[in-house]
Amino acid sequence: MSAFGGKADITYAASATRLGVTNGTVLDQKCDILFTPDLVLGAGEAMRRREFKSAAICFAALLVASMASAAAVDRETCFKETGDVAIAACTRLIDSGEFIGNGLAAIYFNRGVTWYEMGDHDRAIQDYNEAIKLNSNFEQAFFNRGNAYDEKGQFGRAIQDYNRAIELKPDYAKAFNNRGYVYDEKGEFDHAIEDYDRAVALKPGYAKAFNNRGISYTKKGQYDRAIQDYNEAIKLEPEYAEALNNRGSAYFGKREYDHAIQDYDGAIKINPTFAQALYNRGVTKLTAGETDGGNADIAAAKRINPAIVRQPKRNDADAPGF
Repeated sequence: MSAFGGKADITYAASATRLGVTNGTVLDQKCDILFTPDLVLGAGEAMRRREFKSAAICFAALLVASMASAAAVDRETCFKETGDVAIAACTRLIDSGEFIGNGLAAIYFNRGVTWYEMGDHDRAIQDYNEAIKLNSNFEQAFFNRGNAYDEKGQFGRAIQDYNRAIELKPDYAKAFNNRGYVYDEKGEFDHAIEDYDRAVALKPGYAKAFNNRGISYTKKGQYDRAIQDYNEAIKLEPEYAEALNNRGSAYFGKREYDHAIQDYDGAIKINPTFAQALYNRGVTKLTAGETDGGNADIAAAKRINPAIVRQPKRNDADAPGF
């Protein structure tokens, strides 16, 4: 995975709501696909966001209303909880033999989400495979499987799954965003930008896609275009610390060190433990001749994240870091 400062779309820490039906009412009343941010990019890289995974899908009446109380508890646990307890509950539902078709696909899907959250991407893929066997038009399962393949660095397979998700749902903005993210990881920045273009055209308020497109423009050295996208992301989400950090990196590329430091200041004010922004501010201060302040920021960043180091220039990163 690339190391921009947060992971695909990238610093993402919210637990996902799951697929399911509770007392006949769909958990997500709007039938929208929810998702969480997903990672923190390392030193020398920009912060961006990738849609982490689908989380709630409208599957009305997938489960039998007359389930026994124990099975009902397992259903609630499988669809709402995380970790080993959710895995065990989903497994009992699968093993019960009471579910077929889309209902069983939903259970495999939720167990796959949990495996993904636990970092077991192979098992997540296995469960998404089963969900897709049961429902070949399950675009969210293709989307999630693409995310798991991306985590494993299998970019070609990830793109295939995003392609299929988009075929099934042509207005799937999140799939365009994530496919763009993978193209960016492959160094295919023009393809990435094309996908981000589609994502923001479908969803004009999509701050993460603007941020991601800004990263691809930054990697191409088109700093002014990048800053325009970061501006839009910040306008949409004023507390978007990663976008502030990334805009600071674009200003650094333009050698506008005062503007860069202002943006790093803003990112750190929002998130005082934002190691990448602290490190970037330190690098910028050193570059501008502020030795003491620069060394202090770098030391503070390393206390938060001892592994943070300045990365050499490469396809997906440049100093001081996205």
